[in-house]
Formats: sequence, C-alpha cells, structure tokens
Amino acid sequence: MTTEEQAKVLESLRYERELALHGPSVVTRLDGATLITKPDERSEYPSANGNHVHGLGVFETVTEAHIDDVIGHYRERSIPRFFVYVSPCAQYDQIERWLLERGLWERLPQDVLYRSPLGSVVAPPLLQVDGPNSGIDPYHWAITEFASVQGMFVYSTLMEEPDYQHYAYGVLYANGPAAYLGPAGTHEAHRKRGAQTALIAARLAKARELGCEHVFAETYRKILKTSYNNLLRAGFEHTYSCPIYVWEED
Repeated sequence: MTTEEQAKVLESLRYERELALHGPSVVTRLDGATLITKPDERSEYPSANGNHVHGLGVFETVTEAHIDDVIGHYRERSIPRFFVYVSPCAQYDQIERWLLERGLWERLPQDVLYRSPLGSVVAPPLLQVDGPNSGIDPYHWAITEFASVQGMFVYSTLMEEPDYQHYAYGVLYANGPAAYLGPAGTHEAHRKRGAQTALIAARLAKARELGCEHVFAETYRKILKTSYNNLLRAGFEHTYSCPIYVWEED
C-alpha cells in the first residue's frame, strides 16, 4: 500500500475506535475528518489533551472553508487549544499552508508504524484480562475503561503473588481487516524487563487470530524512543510521520 492508502485504512480505524470508546457526543465527522472534542482537557501536550483533529483531506477534498469550520467547531465550545494531525493525502502541502496562515504552529510529529500480523515475536506468555482487578492496581483504570469496549482486547502482565497487580498493559483494537496497537504502559518500577515486547507479541497474535491483514501503531520517536524501538524490534516499519499543528485562542 502507498502511504496515502495506509492513511485511509488507519483513519477509518481511528474513527471507529474513538467512536466505540467515547461515543458520538465526543467523536464527530466534519468534512471527512474525525474531530474529538473534550472541553475539560486543556493541556499544552497532545497526550494529555484529547481535542484532536485527524484525517483532513484523506477522504474528501478540503477547502479553506473546511479549515475554518474546524476552528469554528472548537471556538463554539470555548476550547482554547486543539491539535491537528496532518496525514498523507493529495492536499498535504496545501493543508499545512492553510493551517499556518490561520496562526497554527507546528510541534513534534507523531510517527506511524505498520506491519503484517503474520510471523511472530518471541516473548513470554501473558494473561488476558477480562475485567478489573480486585486489589490496588496501578492500571485498574485501563482495564476498566478498555476491556468492556467491543473490538478492544486488553492484555497485561501480573506481578507474582501475593500482589497480583497488573504492572504493564497494552490494548488492541481490531475492526475488519485492520488492527491498531492502542494505549500501553509499564509501571516505572518494572521497566526494562521485556513487558512491552511481550504485550506487543500477544496483541499481534490476537490480530492474526482475528484474521487482520494490517496492524498499525503510533508513537513519538523523538521523545518516546523506547516505545519506538520496541516496535521496530517487533517487526514494525516506520511508514510516515504526521506533523501536529496547534491552535490556541488568543
């Protein structure tokens, strides 16, 4: 697939995933783009501020009026900051120019990686989580939030008894022929022990079991080097980067 074809698959998957997770009150389509609206989130960092725009120009031809519609969407909701991720498309350069002309500025890009689920990654076995852990658990929130969403599969590693706490987790979202490695984390006291390598392997195996043909992952290689390198070691290849543009109310 070309990068533009990959972007179409990933952005379709993103819309379905975000809609399943957050519902139509948070996730909407505007001019073919996916708009995620979270008025209570105002951080300067996109990882902590979920007001994101994805897929401009990927499915539909975009005009300057469409860019203004997106800005208006967030202004009408008194959201002072949102982020636009620019994916590969025929209007890539044009969209970037229009964003800059409206005062948006570029920050670190997000990197997209891709691989087929065929093949394997050698890693220790994992336990699949079907529901929240009953004890004090650093990733109780993740298990609770993701495990009940249709199409999402949560995997975790467990500390040995007597604790039985989840010290690392990883999420897979699958829909039709494509899958996405979603949020993941490892408690700082248990890093550099191979937990994420194991979680990547488990999720790839699940994608293969479900008959998926494509698996995507996203990270920030300039600031999350360990995450990026874990994916490369697991057979993923860097396919493209999405520049992120920030809009801030004056």
